[in-house]
Amino acid sequence: MIRITTGSRPQVSPSAAWRPITQREVAERAGVSQAAASYALAGSVTKVSPATRERVLLAAEELGYQPNLLARGLRGVGTGLLGIIVRDISAAASAEVCRALLHQAPAVGYDMLLTDAADSAKTLLRLAGIMKSKLCEGLILVGELPDQDVLWEEYEKLGVPTVALLQGARDLPITKVAVDNVAGIKLALDHLVALGHTRIGYVAAEWMHGLHDRLEAFKELSRHMGLAVRDTDIVCQEFSREGGAEALRNFLTKESLPSAVMVATDLMASGFLREALRQGLQIPVDLSVVGFDDITEASLTYPALTTIRQPFGDMAAAALVCFAEQKSSAGMQSDIILSPSLTLRESTTAPASRSALRQLEAQVAHK
Repeated sequence: MIRITTGSRPQVSPSAAWRPITQREVAERAGVSQAAASYALAGSVTKVSPATRERVLLAAEELGYQPNLLARGLRGVGTGLLGIIVRDISAAASAEVCRALLHQAPAVGYDMLLTDAADSAKTLLRLAGIMKSKLCEGLILVGELPDQDVLWEEYEKLGVPTVALLQGARDLPITKVAVDNVAGIKLALDHLVALGHTRIGYVAAEWMHGLHDRLEAFKELSRHMGLAVRDTDIVCQEFSREGGAEALRNFLTKESLPSAVMVATDLMASGFLREALRQGLQIPVDLSVVGFDDITEASLTYPALTTIRQPFGDMAAAALVCFAEQKSSAGMQSDIILSPSLTLRESTTAPASRSALRQLEAQVAHK
């Protein structure tokens, strides 16, 4: 009961303290048996009719019913919880994947818990242990860590079904959903060659295995296609917008310039384009630029960035299917590799004439 004191602040007696709503109360509210309510709340589509299930779910919502996840876990029903541990939630590609996971999870019967490993394998292991204790049925790891090589031996001891995203091509002791980086680089090179470019530079990023895969694919495919790639045409910088800007400044110190540049990620490409504008270069007339990822920012750069699209939505869907299928099979399926696509925008065109490039190089030399 609620008593009104002279201070006019409601006081709740101990007997009126909050307590969880039970399935019995939901059943009474819906006018069904407790067994029917239990089946409906567990998501059964065979034990109760659609009309009964709808009545039960409406009653549960009206009463504020919350399932007892511990009890469900002990009964072997499954808690319906998955945990996401992301390397860095501020990283654009990771954020795109997480957004897709959170959006799609309810449709396949899962709720998600999201947390950030802050670029630390030690922190990831601690968070994974916490999520396991919170009865997560499985974990999704998004993005690579700088110290990831020290992670896997300890991680396996947790015994939690896991899917990894944005991890590159290397073998992992867990299921991986990844994009085909080699196919993506080939799409970009084919596009630039079709435009007439024969000398193409590359901006690489430090330490990440997935981005190293892209660099190695660029080198191998360039040789195979007979492209003239000089050592000075490959620049490695920090994985950031400022790293992309520094890469552009680095190119401007060279004796001569390629007519096109591939950049390992859209994030770096956005910094590259911003610095090109500041330096007075006309993209794509002076220099064509191609990125990789197709994050939201790629369509907002100036000019809008031609890039290789990672299918973030498909990656999220494939990861969730892994957990759904695990319930009816012996374990997780093998790695899933998805195909990228080319998104054409305004940052690429046919190369300038050789005389125009010489004029540009002369202008750069006088800066």
